[in-house]
Amino acid sequence: MKRGIVVLSMFVALALVGKILAHEGHEHKVMGTVAAIDDKRIEVTTKDEHKTTVSVNIETRYFRGKSETTAGDVKLRERVVIEAIEKGGKMVAREVRLPDNK
Repeated sequence: MKRGIVVLSMFVALALVGKILAHEGHEHKVMGTVAAIDDKRIEVTTKDEHKTTVSVNIETRYFRGKSETTAGDVKLRERVVIEAIEKGGKMVAREVRLPDNK
């Protein structure tokens, strides 16, 4: 009886580990070159030539160096670092960081 309870407890614990590790809200960093941009998304080509699409919204903040800027400042083929949160199976940008133009 005790052995069955231990086995059942281990099974439940292992089943919950997957849920805990796969939770939404996990932060990602996407680094690369802007391949496409519109008012809803930025597509980035990473250094290994993988394309990643990150959604943007009104809460997305944009920075050039340390100064805040706007979405209109993001240009094609420009280097970018995006901090994104996973929501509903897609990545949504919290911050888009562009290089300083000094």
